[in-house]
Amino acid sequence: MDDYVISCLNMDYFDLDHFAELTSEMHSKYPEMTLKLIVYNAKYLEMRIVVLKPSNSWGGLGLVGAEFGTGIQNSLSVCLKNFKAKGEDASNQRALRSEKSSEV
Repeated sequence: MDDYVISCLNMDYFDLDHFAELTSEMHSKYPEMTLKLIVYNAKYLEMRIVVLKPSNSWGGLGLVGAEFGTGIQNSLSVCLKNFKAKGEDASNQRALRSEKSSEV
């Protein structure tokens, strides 16, 4: 499993239970409404926005068809550490390109 839901752009929630409750209420009142989730991919060290329509037909438990984890092993600090490392790599690559272009 490489994808991790970080946040939801169109719904504020306090914890996983609150997210599930709000998603269920939203689905009951507005079945066509979508969730805009920020998803982090640990393999590619990237975040993306995923638009998802809650449905009971996703399979498994819940309306989003995903398994959610909480606790220290699912900490955002792991994501931030990876982003920092990726950002440092990008900065180093830009510096190297800058040095090469100034040498020419």
